[in-house]
Amino acid sequence: MTESSHLRSKRHCSKIADAIDAMQKEALDEKIERMRWQILDFSNSVANGKKCHIEQYENVIKTYDKYEKILQDHDMTNGVVEQSMEFIREKYQEVLHGERRE
Repeated sequence: MTESSHLRSKRHCSKIADAIDAMQKEALDEKIERMRWQILDFSNSVANGKKCHIEQYENVIKTYDKYEKILQDHDMTNGVVEQSMEFIREKYQEVLHGERRE
């Protein structure tokens, strides 16, 4: 292998690595966005009076925990769903204690 073909090969590998990095970032961004919308949509449904089961609340709370971990692992910040989660947790406590009247 000549030196110029070796350099071309390195550049080609570098382009492939860059493309993979870009695809991973895009997939991560999409995952975060899906989780965020799931949380916001659930909060909106509860706020609009939709009756939800305990399991649905627990699923959204687990999703939020995963969402926060992903953000932390990638040095990202939230800032979008905190108020929605506070509301969801309040309503979840009401459902757990039978205080919610539908």
